[in-house]
Amino acid sequence: MPKYLELIGSKWRLLLFTLPFTVLFCLARFLIHQLGWRGWDFDGLASALVAATTFVTAFVLSGILTDYKLSEGLPADLCSSVEAIQDCNSLEASSHAEYDPQPLLGNLIQLLEELHNWLLSGQSPELVLQRIAGLSPWFAQMEAFSAPPLISRLQLEQAKLRQMVLRIQVIRETNFVPPAYAILELFTAATIGALLFLNGEQPLRETIQSAVLFTAFIYMQLLIRDLDNPFEYQSSSSADVSLAIVLSAIQRLKQTTDITATLTNATH
Repeated sequence: MPKYLELIGSKWRLLLFTLPFTVLFCLARFLIHQLGWRGWDFDGLASALVAATTFVTAFVLSGILTDYKLSEGLPADLCSSVEAIQDCNSLEASSHAEYDPQPLLGNLIQLLEELHNWLLSGQSPELVLQRIAGLSPWFAQMEAFSAPPLISRLQLEQAKLRQMVLRIQVIRETNFVPPAYAILELFTAATIGALLFLNGEQPLRETIQSAVLFTAFIYMQLLIRDLDNPFEYQSSSSADVSLAIVLSAIQRLKQTTDITATLTNATH
């Protein structure tokens, strides 16, 4: 998208990106009218085509929204698992004076920072996966001070972290059912063509009505493709999942660093 759209709120960004195409559509209709080309009236067949396009658009959008709502909670789930590991880490520090929680806590902070950078960059998740795997040696050190069920809980959270990272990567690399996109694009193109050559007794009114429908269909096409990848942070997307919760979790863990150090010194 053009750079100036980055300065506009996400609420209006897609609409403003669509408007230049609407202007081109209106100019094309004006040119067709000036050339005297005859099209067709807005009859029952044209109405059925618009209705069919609306139905297909709603069908694809409903599927995309379902996936989007599931994706929306993944950053929160990732942070929850990391903080659950830190809860166990703090528990061990409170129960055993000889256990040092700082190394694991530092690794958890680095994990969240690496996760945040990966989400923004769109690169391979290998570094994040290596960081998750790197928690195992610290769990092994904790095992000398804790009961086996606690270590099992830590390994479960570690597995959940890996699973969610891989799930985000799959969402990034795959699109909603491609045949659904194909039929949507076909119906949208046919409807735009019909609107372009639409005739009427009042050309200005017909042009305005056609332009409104054109804007709606193009807008929905862009919105659907934007929602299809809720983790596309490299472009000026208007529907990306917020990463504010990841930054908040990093801040909480950094504050915990000072608290944990104080508790450890008090225990000693």
